[in-house]
Amino acid sequence: MFFRSTRLSTQRNRPSLSHSSPPRRKRTTIAIITATNIKAVAFCIIVISFFTCQLGFNYTTLNNTTQQIIQSNKLTIENGPITTASQLSDDDNDSFSACILWMDDNHRLEEWLAYHYYFMKLRYVVINIDPWSKTSPQSIIDRWNDAENKYNLNMTIVTMTDSEYVPNFDQKVKKFHYLENIKAKSYIQKKTLYHRYRQSTFYKACSHHLIEHNKSWTSYWDTDEFITFQQGGKKDREFGLYAEESTRKMEQPGYILRRLNTIKKEVNETGVSCVSVNRRRYCSKELNVSKINQMLGARSVIPEDLVMTGSSSHSNRSNLLSINAKHEDRSNTIRHLDTLRYNFLSPGMDGQPKSFIDLSQPQTKSFAGEWLVHKPMQALCNDEAGRQRGDKAIRLLSEERFVINHYLGDWPSYSFRDDARRGGFRSYEQWSVRANMTQGKFTHVIWPWLVGFVELVGKGARGGPEVASYLLQDAGRFPEGFDPLANVKSYQKKNNREKLKFN
Repeated sequence: MFFRSTRLSTQRNRPSLSHSSPPRRKRTTIAIITATNIKAVAFCIIVISFFTCQLGFNYTTLNNTTQQIIQSNKLTIENGPITTASQLSDDDNDSFSACILWMDDNHRLEEWLAYHYYFMKLRYVVINIDPWSKTSPQSIIDRWNDAENKYNLNMTIVTMTDSEYVPNFDQKVKKFHYLENIKAKSYIQKKTLYHRYRQSTFYKACSHHLIEHNKSWTSYWDTDEFITFQQGGKKDREFGLYAEESTRKMEQPGYILRRLNTIKKEVNETGVSCVSVNRRRYCSKELNVSKINQMLGARSVIPEDLVMTGSSSHSNRSNLLSINAKHEDRSNTIRHLDTLRYNFLSPGMDGQPKSFIDLSQPQTKSFAGEWLVHKPMQALCNDEAGRQRGDKAIRLLSEERFVINHYLGDWPSYSFRDDARRGGFRSYEQWSVRANMTQGKFTHVIWPWLVGFVELVGKGARGGPEVASYLLQDAGRFPEGFDPLANVKSYQKKNNREKLKFN
């Protein structure tokens, strides 16, 4: 209904995610023995051994919710078994979807897609293109849609615009142009308020589309936000333990989807249809040379054959000049990816939480309340978290320590687009303060994702690094001729009484 024909050629070549998936390459099944069936397994071993005289067997159980096959001899943690990318089964149709707003975000879009493709099992994305955008994401969309199914990505990206769901859109745009031309003081405020309005309206339209396509878990956050695990307990000992556990989770492709479905099943779906997640901001402070060399020395962080060419950021790179020459290509990769480049936390939580919602449940399909930004179905999300969620569900979700990393980025990244809040809450002064806002606490729990992504996309076509390089070729890159210093003046604060605090 609302959507452009971006995906039509791909849909003709293979069925939608809501239908049966195309044939997959066969994978080896590996056993898992859970604590609840040890006695049964032991009995089976005795009986079968008696008749076959064999010394070893593979015991396979299939999770009815996720259909994931995992090894029984891998390290386990309290909240579930650990898997690696080589063990992930992608044969089931269940996957994550996303509703995202896009405005000149190509330098961030591919990293966002790649990360969530790996860690959430993101396979369906609705991108709303801002009417004031000066560039287009179409080349990235075409690459990731993989119309010829060359890389077996099973990804679908569709687009929509404000004119397709905002009432009286043309009249609203004319009014904004008028206010801008007469340099009205209310221009920034009114445009910002419109941005908030269109965001919640888009989430509603996007969600209805996904419901029609039988989608389930859906994320509602931006291209500078990445879900992972919260770090930094009150005690250093706790910090280390949490980091070790979280790193193991990060090594599991599709962990977020699998874990949510497992929790939902364990509590009979009671109170687990909307999950709100706090955010932590990462400032623009970068690691020193010794820490980067340590990072580059670990092959488990950046694959050696992953090549990301071209300049990334216009910021000062003096801290990379002493990098060992043999790490030159991989140090360039760091500069392209915010999740690797920025590791220093700003104190406290970062504004209101963001949410993901299971659109397959009855209460979400029938939701008729007001739509907002941070909790799109706010009444449902609040009721569920406050009254309808059982103690077990609360405990299981709390134990996951989900958090959304919110990356400030360097000045070129922060200022590239013509943001509605330019000169207001979003200013050069504001960025300068936030750029170094840290008490020195950093975390690198998120690092394993890149190796996992490279291995995962290498399954559909030979050569994971080559496929990943192809899919990430625009990450951290800006158009030729872009001069970030030219933006400083236009981003200087125009109204010192500006009180709007939008994210």
